[in-house]
Amino acid sequence: MLPNVIILLGGPASGKGTQAKVLAKRIGYTYFGTGDLMRAEVEKGTDLGKTMADLMNRGKLVPDKLTIPIVINRLEELRSTNIVLDGFPRNLDQAEILQDVFPNENFLVLNIEVSGDELLKRMSSRRICDKCGNIITVKNDEKVCEKCGGNLIQRDDDKPEVLTKRIQSYEEQTKPIIAYYREKGLVRDIDGQPPIEEVTKEIFNYTDF
Repeated sequence: MLPNVIILLGGPASGKGTQAKVLAKRIGYTYFGTGDLMRAEVEKGTDLGKTMADLMNRGKLVPDKLTIPIVINRLEELRSTNIVLDGFPRNLDQAEILQDVFPNENFLVLNIEVSGDELLKRMSSRRICDKCGNIITVKNDEKVCEKCGGNLIQRDDDKPEVLTKRIQSYEEQTKPIIAYYREKGLVRDIDGQPPIEEVTKEIFNYTDF
């Protein structure tokens, strides 16, 4: 029997977002990414969105007091569905909140493991299309999106000066969650170093989806 709630954890640029979307689509679950939720708020131009943008551009995690209300509201809407979570929980307090929202659900945590050096390499070469949102790793300093012809730009939170801060935030706040779930026997480690397709194959082979 498949778990009702699947959580993907991993460092920034570990590929957890990509794998979460692929997984959700293939098994018919609802994908929920807090990054998308926050970026939508930023695009609205609200005071909350502006504060979030400033923090993310400096490589800092957006504090719970700003994210939790909108995240809980969305989770409540998804209470009766099977979901794949990307970007939540990010710390132990959020893990407890998630348990409160889904007290009787079965959980599975997929921990995408990628070395620190590889994370830095990926983030420094990652670009996003300003038109369709497609994210790619550039190899020859590509400027145009192959999907729609939009411009490929580097997100502010992927710029060299904030990369180390993002990894440090992950080490300090998110890694303890892995230990928390591991103690409960809910974690399955996935090698995130190979190409995307190979990681996807490992997830499906290892988890029997």
